[in-house]
Amino acid sequence: MRIKHLPWIIALTVVVLSSGYTVMYPTGAPAGKTGSPGDGTNCTECHGGTATTTAGQITSNIPASGYVPGTTYQITATNPLTGTGKMGFEVSPQNTAGAQKGTLVAGSGSQLVGGGTKYITHTNANTTTNTWTFGWIAPAAGSGAVTFYGAFARNKPGPVTLSTLTVQEAV
Repeated sequence: MRIKHLPWIIALTVVVLSSGYTVMYPTGAPAGKTGSPGDGTNCTECHGGTATTTAGQITSNIPASGYVPGTTYQITATNPLTGTGKMGFEVSPQNTAGAQKGTLVAGSGSQLVGGGTKYITHTNANTTTNTWTFGWIAPAAGSGAVTFYGAFARNKPGPVTLSTLTVQEAV
């Protein structure tokens, strides 16, 4: 390598590292960043700032009477953050102690992370997709209430918001 290229390489490296548009995980968030009590962390570790809580970002077709064990339901995660930049999410169904409840099934634009079925995230953070739909197979009878914990981010640095959806077991 010629020495005359070194200033350009250094300059480019500085721009990339200091840019607010550097995306560390464009193909999915690392497992355990949902903001749940069991996870203890969320997307602010990489995206910066302080997470805010917003209701209604996680919805489902689970009836008001509760989930039926072994039944597959549709869960939708919607990132409501506005502005420019790429959008992403991570969701996990857990009890208050952080134990997985039920089984996640990836849908279009989503994938399982962490070596199991406890966490689901985006496959490709982008500027146009802000809604992801995936499956959830309800846990065995006697599992009780399940809370879907979700973290949503836009850009880096960028805002982070958290949301939950709690569903009961049908009796």
